[in-house]
Amino acid sequence: MIQIKRLLPVMLVFFSLCAGSSDKKLKIEIFEPIDINGAKQWILIRGNDESKPVLLYLHGGPGHSLIPFAHKATDKLINDFIVVYWDQRGAGLSYDKNIPQKTMNIDQFIEDTKSVTGFLKRKFNKEKIYLLGHSWGTALGTLVVQKYPEDYYAYIGVGQVVNSREQERAGIDWLKTKIKKEGIPAEMNMIPSMENHNFANRELVGKYGGAVHNITGEEVVVIMKNSPYAPEKYTNDLYRDGLYFAMNLHVQLREINFFKSVQEIKIPVYLFLGVFDNITPSAPVVRYFNALKCPQKTIIWFDKSAHRMDIEEPDKFQDEISKIAEKHSR
Repeated sequence: MIQIKRLLPVMLVFFSLCAGSSDKKLKIEIFEPIDINGAKQWILIRGNDESKPVLLYLHGGPGHSLIPFAHKATDKLINDFIVVYWDQRGAGLSYDKNIPQKTMNIDQFIEDTKSVTGFLKRKFNKEKIYLLGHSWGTALGTLVVQKYPEDYYAYIGVGQVVNSREQERAGIDWLKTKIKKEGIPAEMNMIPSMENHNFANRELVGKYGGAVHNITGEEVVVIMKNSPYAPEKYTNDLYRDGLYFAMNLHVQLREINFFKSVQEIKIPVYLFLGVFDNITPSAPVVRYFNALKCPQKTIIWFDKSAHRMDIEEPDKFQDEISKIAEKHSR
């Protein structure tokens, strides 16, 4: 069992970072709940031109909203897209202890994503949209575009999950090397537990630069405090509640193996990989990419980043997404 209480502060940092800024008044700015398959779920929509394509961003975790960081995450991208942040079922402002726990499963989240997609297509009169997932959101996003490819121009995976067990083992092996060279005895003593549970301790991954490479936790706090989107509501307690509530998803996520279950995707696929990422280590991702059948596929490397290239190399991150739209939205 993952040590949730111990890992929570670290996970909040590493799954919720964003950067960038924009002081201009947005032409499209909607922050409200909508009904998604019987559950009230919050969305934030930001942009400057309704003629631009829609980009739906699936946050990580499971259970970690990105809305408090939206004002910094896509300061340039809102000129090329209508960018949509969504607090998934049970996460962020969508947390509600009365949501049936039986609905906290991957199949339900696939259908929720389909419903949000349909809502956005109707609202902005779009034939298709773009889907971007980060970390847990890549597991969800991959399954969504496999099942409903007709809804999307392309899929962008950021910190891609391909085989959770294999990627955890790779993370542990990397940590063992780091600890033996730079660690302390107490960290050495943690290795057997990590190996027994096949889970790379996130606090240690963060300490040794495998979660983020060029940003500090203090910067994350400043970003969140400066959010115009209800920062007083996005408390550590709310994130903790979302994490606990999504525990069924965490268990299911550990069983993901796309080498077997998703061997083909019928739309273009773009994978954004951080050289220093040891939350979702990239070597298995490259092997999966090479085996994947799809009409077009591209890996884009971020040489200064670990798991969060959106905040570690934000200009490149946004520029690469805009280039993707130039190829597929004509």
